[in-house]
Amino acid sequence: MEGFVVNGGVDSIVKGHSSRTISSRSLVVISSGARVTAIDLKKRLQSERGRGPSGGFPKAFGGKKFGTVVVWLRDELRLDDNVALDRAYEDATNLIVVVIYGHDRMQWRAANFMRDSISDLRQSLRSQGSDLILRRGKPEDILPEFCKQTNAEALYYYRGKNQRKMKAADDVGAKMEDLGVRCFYDFEDTLYDFKTIKFPESEVPEDCHAFTERMKDVEVPSPRQRPKRIPPCPRNLDRGILPEIEDLAFPESNNNSSVRKTPIGGETTALARLKQFVLGKTKKPPLEGGTNQDIEFGAFNAYIALGCISPRRIYENVMKDVSKASMRRYCTCFDLQLADFLTFLELKRLKHPKPVGALPSPL
Repeated sequence: MEGFVVNGGVDSIVKGHSSRTISSRSLVVISSGARVTAIDLKKRLQSERGRGPSGGFPKAFGGKKFGTVVVWLRDELRLDDNVALDRAYEDATNLIVVVIYGHDRMQWRAANFMRDSISDLRQSLRSQGSDLILRRGKPEDILPEFCKQTNAEALYYYRGKNQRKMKAADDVGAKMEDLGVRCFYDFEDTLYDFKTIKFPESEVPEDCHAFTERMKDVEVPSPRQRPKRIPPCPRNLDRGILPEIEDLAFPESNNNSSVRKTPIGGETTALARLKQFVLGKTKKPPLEGGTNQDIEFGAFNAYIALGCISPRRIYENVMKDVSKASMRRYCTCFDLQLADFLTFLELKRLKHPKPVGALPSPL
């Protein structure tokens, strides 16, 4: 039997190959009477080059660093201004977005809000032709096996804002290192860019007012736009099912009446709320005998906590569209700066712990 082998652009005739013979470095097309054109060969060659060792997981091409990477999201349940997702999109041919649940329990209302947020993120990814992969268990157990299953070359994630989150991320990173999977976690989900701050963490003020005064001349980076298109997930990959509230909440926190009062979670709702907020349509009802309240502390705190919206996106819209004289502008900026202050303070105390017995400074 006679056929053509395409290898590095060189065509030659080979004999004695069966129709099933396909090498990882050369593509053998058997001539069985049908006309095989150069275009057919080119398409087939590109298809083979785009596959990974297990089939369906593409190798790097088009100037990308990696073939398949995994983006692990925890408290960053959004597509807009998501630095880890954006970097992975720039670096890899194929990316798989993963959320792992069930290892951190929370109150019933928070669990309901988180379930909404996960569901909304999945719908957003599906609208772009991709999907959200859901797994239940401990990240340090799930992610190593998942990366092996998908032949992932790198893992992108946020390290976290507190000691517990950081430790969990470091445990995952240690296991990834054993597998030879590269980890990228130097991302920040904060208002200010930590890397541009000129004073060291040891000099971070320990009261919020002094911190805001120190930061008033620091520029807030512009938010990134969401990727225009996220590559689709491999077809043979199990997507996982949405968690029930019982999978996320403490059993003793069951309170159905409080669930009904919980705001709807998710990036879609957060961005819609931001749009209404800057138009002044979210004011609280007037007090008895009073006028509408323009003071709105904590308007986005629940959405920021799960990363349904970026602090920089809120800041950009509020500074652009809300009057300087509005208390809503002042309240929002204070909330964002307070969140950054607490994050900086946590990092400072982790790297520069106080002596035993020292009293913490008041906020």
